[in-house]
Amino acid sequence: MLRRSQIQTLFLLFFIVLIPSPAPAQWVEQTIQLEEGWNSIYLEVEPYPAECRLQLKGMPIKTVTTYDPDLSSVEFIQNPAELTPDLPDWRFYFPVGDPRAFSNNLHAFRANTPYLIECSEPFSWTIVGKPVFGKREWKPNSYNFVGFHVDPAQPPTIDNWFSSSKAHQPIDFWKLDVAGTWQKVYTTSSTSIDSGEAYWVFTEGQSDFQGPLEIQLPQGREIDFARGLVEQDLQVVIRDGSERTLSFQTLPSLDAPDLDLPQLAGPVPLAIFKSIQEGEVTRFDYVDLPSTLDFAGDTSIPNPVQISIDRNKMGNAPSSFVFQSVLEISDGQGLRRRIGVHGENMQRNARPTSAKGIAVPLNPSAGLWVGTIVLETVDEVDVSPTSLTPTASPFEFKVMLHVDGNGTIRVLNEVIQLWRDGSTSPDPNNPNLEVVDQPGRYVLVTPSAAPSILEQIGSTLVPATLRDGREFARRTSTAAYTLYDSSGEPEEPIVASTGPFGEEGSVMEVNIQIEDSDPNNPFHHQYHPQHRYPEEGESFPDWTIDWSMEFTFTADPPDGVNTAGWGDTQVGGTYEQVIEGLANDSIIAGGYFKLQRTSPVPELNDGVSQ
Repeated sequence: MLRRSQIQTLFLLFFIVLIPSPAPAQWVEQTIQLEEGWNSIYLEVEPYPAECRLQLKGMPIKTVTTYDPDLSSVEFIQNPAELTPDLPDWRFYFPVGDPRAFSNNLHAFRANTPYLIECSEPFSWTIVGKPVFGKREWKPNSYNFVGFHVDPAQPPTIDNWFSSSKAHQPIDFWKLDVAGTWQKVYTTSSTSIDSGEAYWVFTEGQSDFQGPLEIQLPQGREIDFARGLVEQDLQVVIRDGSERTLSFQTLPSLDAPDLDLPQLAGPVPLAIFKSIQEGEVTRFDYVDLPSTLDFAGDTSIPNPVQISIDRNKMGNAPSSFVFQSVLEISDGQGLRRRIGVHGENMQRNARPTSAKGIAVPLNPSAGLWVGTIVLETVDEVDVSPTSLTPTASPFEFKVMLHVDGNGTIRVLNEVIQLWRDGSTSPDPNNPNLEVVDQPGRYVLVTPSAAPSILEQIGSTLVPATLRDGREFARRTSTAAYTLYDSSGEPEEPIVASTGPFGEEGSVMEVNIQIEDSDPNNPFHHQYHPQHRYPEEGESFPDWTIDWSMEFTFTADPPDGVNTAGWGDTQVGGTYEQVIEGLANDSIIAGGYFKLQRTSPVPELNDGVSQ
């Protein structure tokens, strides 16, 4: 049989396991005014440190307790003075030195949780913690010990808050008075719900009520813009059918409260997608926060809210530092919700990494870029080529580029994305257990791939996706140009660049030669009068065509359409081309280009060259 001290040790170990290890977090403060005697409080943040003994050290605390809603329903409300440590539905913490401390079974504070705290004197408790997003779970046919995320500057009344919830009608709402006794509130139309205070509320039957306005996250307890994400969709549901205007603003994160925690690198710049009225014209665009959105009074219909990150406004930082902010959403009618936001900047991808376990420098722009060139102007015969004339309609064609880990840019016209399975090996500490030593990865294969790579297709290189339940190899190509050298072998020409890929003012110069021997040369096309090749003893002119392209990156979208990820996963600018050999004179045309990164794989053909 376990002794009491052994049981205490097991409880302590259990709760230590539940306490999260230091991780990126958005730090905010919550201040609660505690009076002498009993206080009913609601923590909106996850305190750091979370352990009760560390958080309350040196404070005039006599007792902390919280109700465990998983054990049983509450049929009546006990006054705090009647609570004793032997009650199975309650968790208690008593400070060091209290003779009851041996019975402690509450060891850590949690966000979105109510507590009863008994103080020996009044004091102000300022908590530094994380604004953890969570969903309220109501216990049916029971009193629930709860608090609410409300605006301290504009608290809602009890009636307004619960008007759309059938499970809370009639309203049965209890508040702790100054004497430390629970009192039922009868003036619900004029009594406000206060921030940081906890109450007892009866729920009749099942309920998923989160408030008159419900905010839903796509996943997790925060908004995380990992390196590959530029946009996240929140959902807003208006439960009471009223029209509302929501305010969205970004609050700065506090510095980490401990040097052992990831330190703050800077804020996460956010923008919101919304309609903008300009006279009689309505357009849609991303607008930097703070901003507002209007919502109609439709009930139970989720309204998507698109939030994007602007990595162009994020600076450099050591890899151990984190970019973080707090997104605050309020409606001016009592709701205030704070959500942690974490984001990685473009330079975060520059830290050493490897797809094959070998450290390689990785350029922030590394990967496959696919986009469109739009020609809008062209030179005319007998007109100075420096004066281009607008075309009657734009002409578009696809372009493909690849940036490797060292920043080298290549022109592509075809690539297939395949998958290479990882490998495992026996765990040195447990030979019966296999552990991953090389993870699986995507591989980009081009027509110039070495035979050793091509031979692996179908065996160790397999299709990376499914389509209609069948394996499917994703192929991306363009018919705008061909890439063959003078020997007829496929090639991917290296692009000359005067600056980093995607950076404002950088210029890329691409030179493509469509060889006379190229079967796709337009002079040898089957519909061209000279489509045949010369016979023995016959000579034709050299029909090699030179195609020069010049890409100049700009900070703003060249077509005026601002999209999520611009300057990060989307880039573009102005474009000009010169074609020689197709006519007697050079053909000059201009326009703009836009590129989208479609794959972050930093090397072609798995790094194997011919």
